[in-house]
Amino acid sequence: MVATSQLTILRNLVTLLSPFKIVTEDLSAEKYVTASLVIPLTNLLKQEIEQTKPSTAIGVSVQNDLLNGIQSRLVPLQENLFLAKATILDPRFKKLHFMSALAVANAIRSIKRNNCRTQNKRKSFIPTVGAPPCGEKEATSSLWDEDMLLKNMADTN
Repeated sequence: MVATSQLTILRNLVTLLSPFKIVTEDLSAEKYVTASLVIPLTNLLKQEIEQTKPSTAIGVSVQNDLLNGIQSRLVPLQENLFLAKATILDPRFKKLHFMSALAVANAIRSIKRNNCRTQNKRKSFIPTVGAPPCGEKEATSSLWDEDMLLKNMADTN
């Protein structure tokens, strides 16, 4: 037979560990788990454990150990650039679940840098139409001159 004090301890432990069960089941039930869920789930898990009020000394001790584990193992995941960018780019979350403004700033800076690189690569593959840069004369005619002529004709008609 389980004593009343032991039953209280067990209830505290079940209450403390149930958020971990929910997160695990949510991630396991997803057909396509995305990286953008890691930071929000970490934040929600931490908040849930913090809001729990154990009524026993063992419960309080387990709560502190869980919070220390989350702080040391899961919270640093927001510094992972891949996970941070995935979370920011997910319209459900954006910056909402970050605990570090620096992590957000680094991720946004990285996203902007990647976008600039992509745009620069695209520009190098897109032929330019029109006048050559200042001070340069066009040496030979281009195939794109015909395209420009057709566009001008279409605009006048």
